[in-house]
Amino acid sequence: MEAETQTNPLPTWHYLPPIEYGETVQSFGGASGLRVVFYDNLRSSGMVQYRYLAAVYVGDTMFPLFMVAAESNPFLASEGKGAWALGVFRPEGHGTVGFSEDYGSWHPFVAAAMDLIVKEFPDSNPVQL
Repeated sequence: MEAETQTNPLPTWHYLPPIEYGETVQSFGGASGLRVVFYDNLRSSGMVQYRYLAAVYVGDTMFPLFMVAAESNPFLASEGKGAWALGVFRPEGHGTVGFSEDYGSWHPFVAAAMDLIVKEFPDSNPVQL
């Protein structure tokens, strides 16, 4: 009898934020089988520092599909962009979608992250997320 090969249906990530530690603040389940988890008190390695992270997972797994982070590095202020950037992580890579001092505060970050999550997963119900 041949052994059945199982493949991971989730995408392979090219880059993930180098976060060593974070505390879960809130977790929301969605009707579409997605779960959004917000993290605070992050500790990261490297030059980029992360204040907050929102991750979208498949159900109860720890396999991310999408992430949004409030991130900072020494070059942002020197380039006149402010202290915080809103970074988006997808399996194909990382991008920055905006700069604002507000992203370093909890409520503006959550609002911006939820807007991006709803745009990324339009079939999900934002009330349930």
